[in-house]
Amino acid sequence: MKAIDKFGRYLGLLDITVGEEELKLDVRLKDKHKLMSSLSKSKSNDISEDQIILISDVLLKILKRSYLPYYDSKEDVSDAQTDEEIKQNLEVSQALEAFMTQKFEKLISAISVAFGWTTQDKITSQMNNLKKNP
Repeated sequence: MKAIDKFGRYLGLLDITVGEEELKLDVRLKDKHKLMSSLSKSKSNDISEDQIILISDVLLKILKRSYLPYYDSKEDVSDAQTDEEIKQNLEVSQALEAFMTQKFEKLISAISVAFGWTTQDKITSQMNNLKKNP
């Protein structure tokens, strides 16, 4: 059996739904490592600002990798891009950041469920507990 036959089914994008948005995300193993590390430190609901910033940065990088029309892995905007390409990237980047601002918690939840770290029922239960005990 060839390796691609055995492992090929794992190729592709991660499909998640965030609110009403269906997303196809280009997630890499190193993204998952960073998210796991930060989220595991926050099990006690005592998450630091540094952890939130790291999580935000990783999620935004995943979104940009998945949706920028001219993504460069080293930088979001490359010197080799035309003014029009830079403009398109900037517009999409602003939209992605606005999406993150409005849907941050739902995005984290959807990714956590997709990775099998939790279930939607557990998330709902935790949110209800937080509302009861602020």
